[in-house]
Amino acid sequence: MKDKQIIGRAVIFIETNLYEPLTVESVADAVSYSYYHFHRYFQAVMGETIGSYIRSRRLTQAAYDLIYSNRRILDIAVSLYFESAESFTRAFKKRYGITPTEYRKNGVDVLIGKHHPMQLDKITGCNYANLLPEIVTFEPKSVVGFRFNMSIEKNNSIEMWEKLNAQ
Repeated sequence: MKDKQIIGRAVIFIETNLYEPLTVESVADAVSYSYYHFHRYFQAVMGETIGSYIRSRRLTQAAYDLIYSNRRILDIAVSLYFESAESFTRAFKKRYGITPTEYRKNGVDVLIGKHHPMQLDKITGCNYANLLPEIVTFEPKSVVGFRFNMSIEKNNSIEMWEKLNAQ
């Protein structure tokens, strides 16, 4: 269980610092592991290197920002630590098969289902199948919840989930 908590803490650290300079060393420091052991451990558990995971998460965040913000593509690329608009465009097209400009032009999140599916069993130990989204339409109904202000700039989704889980 402790090992799963370490990976969980690393993932939370990455999520809350996507718009900051992230290195394997900084993530390893955040979970109190040496670079050498953490890099090997993360790859063994998650099936990819931590550098690859960070890059994938940044590309996914960029896809979200392209649709749900009015920021220029260059600004999104720079804020997520891509060296140039060209390197960002190459990485985005390699991953999604479409340029950032084409993606934004479509106006909807057309990549839903094309993002790498989350594999919860790698962290939780549960044997979940790959979770691909399924769009289902329900009749209107009343629900009870709590209010939480979120924004792309704050990137406070982790805080919201922690508050929800505390309920």
